[in-house]
Amino acid sequence: MEELKVSKVLNSLPLIFERNIGQHDEKVQFILNKKECTTFFTDTELVLAFRSNEKIEKEKEIDSKLIVNSLINNLSEYKVNVLRINFEDSNKIPQIIGKNEFNCKINYFKGDNKSQWKSCIPIYEKLLYKEVYPGIDLLYYGKQTNMKLEFIVQPNKSIDCIKLNFEGADKIEIDEEGNLVVSFDDKAVNILNLEAIQGGSEEKIECKFEIEDNFKIKFNVANYDLNEVLKINMQFLFEVFKLTKVIDRRNSITMDNKNCIYITGITSIQKFPEKRVYKSIYSGKDYSSYIIKINTGKSGQLALEYAAYLGGNGVDEGTTVAVDDSGIAYIAGITNSTAGFPISGKSYLSSYPGGEISGFLVKVDTKEIGIASLVYGTYLGGNGIDVCSDIKIDSNNYVYISGFTSSKNLPIENYNYKDIVSNEEFYSFLLKMDITKRGKLALLNNSYFGDNGYNL
Repeated sequence: MEELKVSKVLNSLPLIFERNIGQHDEKVQFILNKKECTTFFTDTELVLAFRSNEKIEKEKEIDSKLIVNSLINNLSEYKVNVLRINFEDSNKIPQIIGKNEFNCKINYFKGDNKSQWKSCIPIYEKLLYKEVYPGIDLLYYGKQTNMKLEFIVQPNKSIDCIKLNFEGADKIEIDEEGNLVVSFDDKAVNILNLEAIQGGSEEKIECKFEIEDNFKIKFNVANYDLNEVLKINMQFLFEVFKLTKVIDRRNSITMDNKNCIYITGITSIQKFPEKRVYKSIYSGKDYSSYIIKINTGKSGQLALEYAAYLGGNGVDEGTTVAVDDSGIAYIAGITNSTAGFPISGKSYLSSYPGGEISGFLVKVDTKEIGIASLVYGTYLGGNGIDVCSDIKIDSNNYVYISGFTSSKNLPIENYNYKDIVSNEEFYSFLLKMDITKRGKLALLNNSYFGDNGYNL
């Protein structure tokens, strides 16, 4: 039931158009991140990067029950198909305006240098290209399940100048229902049959696609009044990509005493693809953990109250999240970022401990804005594999983290259930920490558990 409530709130969110303030390539003005596709908005084109790890997963058997045997160990690359849509003979420097700004801002806590963090990034419900053609604006908007493009044609302006070039497609055709089918690499993106309305009327005007020179698209609108505003809508459907096993996932959800939910997991941050790149396997992708806060008592953009990416130079995955009585979130997870993890506050362990995979702990005050919201960050681990799988906070704000490890050198402090480690490959651990203290003083208790075999 709780999962259904979370999904309902997430699906109610409008699309989130993120302004580029340096977190992406300088050619990009805005970014739209969806699970199956990242869309980059430049002055002259729309660049859709569809991603899937289906080819890699066919080649490798993944044990989904063990996080340690999933993304970090086995998936260092995934497939990207790039579709570029540019507007022929359009305005090369249009005014691009974000509309309906969210109260929430996005933060990129990437790297161990605060001066390089990108924070308080504005996000919007809609994106408007002013005068993409003379007297014609282009508006992007929609829900999480779709993306719409709306051409707004002012009176006495002709639609004949609108021409869309599709680069990267293998084939473009119009199906029996009038939908545009753009095929590439055995997949297809459907753009629903055009809808056109005029003035204040909701009555639809006959409108259809026309294909010119194979990969160039024009509009044909019948019997419209040149003296009134004309709106032409295109809707993108990415259903086929929802069937692929994309990397992004949520691992842990918790709720505070005000019915706000906190979600952590892992997501891939797609880089802007080079010009003329359409089909490729990208290696060493930028995977980050994340934390978002959703107010279930609100809807639409008001529901999103906090969002941040967390990570370093490798793969970072949030595996568990807890929240204390004041609404401060604690995220624990795994990382192989040997440098650049966002260490902050009185860190217990400020450098990578040297194992194959380390744990991490981050504390975020979601009521604060920007850099001030990242209160604490530390590595947690030894000389092997360390996986944090659960986290709890008590009334004194002591942090308890459990998980499993192959490290034989986790620090042992005070009373321990088992302080002599067997030679088994993995065994469980339990940490108790006071993160108001620096370094080893923060570790109040560490216990090993386990007998024979895996202890997860």
